[in-house]
Amino acid sequence: MSQGSLEVSFERILVHVRERAREYFPEIGAVAGLRVVEAHYRSRSQVYRVAIDDGRRGGREVVIKISNAAPKQFRAMMDVWPHFASQPTWKIPRPLDCLEEWRVLVMESVPGSPLPACLPRVAWGRRRLRAAETACRRAGQWLRFYHDLAASEEPRPLDVPAKLDGLAESLRELERGGFDRRSCQTLAERIGPLADHLRGEPLRISHLHGDYSADNVLVDDRQVTVLDLWATDRNAVIHDIASFLNSLLLLRLTRLVSFSALRRLREAFLGGYFDSEHPQEKAIAALQAIGFVDVTLEILGRRRSAAARAWLEHVFAGGMEAITCLGETGRGA
Repeated sequence: MSQGSLEVSFERILVHVRERAREYFPEIGAVAGLRVVEAHYRSRSQVYRVAIDDGRRGGREVVIKISNAAPKQFRAMMDVWPHFASQPTWKIPRPLDCLEEWRVLVMESVPGSPLPACLPRVAWGRRRLRAAETACRRAGQWLRFYHDLAASEEPRPLDVPAKLDGLAESLRELERGGFDRRSCQTLAERIGPLADHLRGEPLRISHLHGDYSADNVLVDDRQVTVLDLWATDRNAVIHDIASFLNSLLLLRLTRLVSFSALRRLREAFLGGYFDSEHPQEKAIAALQAIGFVDVTLEILGRRRSAAARAWLEHVFAGGMEAITCLGETGRGA
């Protein structure tokens, strides 16, 4: 879609939202206009937060997301919305509308700050670390609530050979992107035995979130709201768990956080998810290692400067060392 056609389409989208605003929110008055409050342009989507002006203070806001996957995401959200609507603490944005011809999803704007914004950048003192642990524990509790909605009675193992084939190709891509070849080969040698913990291991199955990361978790005093719910695949729930844990490791790209602090955040998240159950630590670590390679490769594609790539490789090496040590010992990294 060209920039010009995008602008025309967005104006038409705003007209549609204005016309349907009172269907979304029957309690509001006559709509005087719409105002774009924020806009975010990502590689696969554009997201706008739009205020609805009905002449009163504290009016309603919607989020308009333009994405090829918008219709699929809308259907996934509608399927689970009744469960979240009746739950006071764990939330998703209320899905309002889907304009399939324009690949548009309209949602109600929700309160809360992204979880990384609630974490310190430098000073990880005792009080701030405890608050960070609480936020991560609540993120684990939200994910468990979601997985419990559609969990299968029969656990099943993963296709480990396919995972390892994908890992080998991703490591080759990292080499082509400038990562040290010997380091990548060493990682492959360490991850292979780690992946043995997945072979034949019965794993709990449910609908996956699909992109469960710290950035997609909004927290405030009353509730936790999670964004970008896909729910299109059924697979082992530890995919979502590993995804979140990797997003914690990647905090090291932008802030000074020690591995000891990250270990405590990891333990808090797993404690929130598993409660008194025993986590499959080695299986989680194995899948986390495979996923960490993939997410690093994705980030590498957006890093243009040599300095940025070097810093990414440094963070990647430290993160992989922490994960593989976890898998080899079965204890927190």
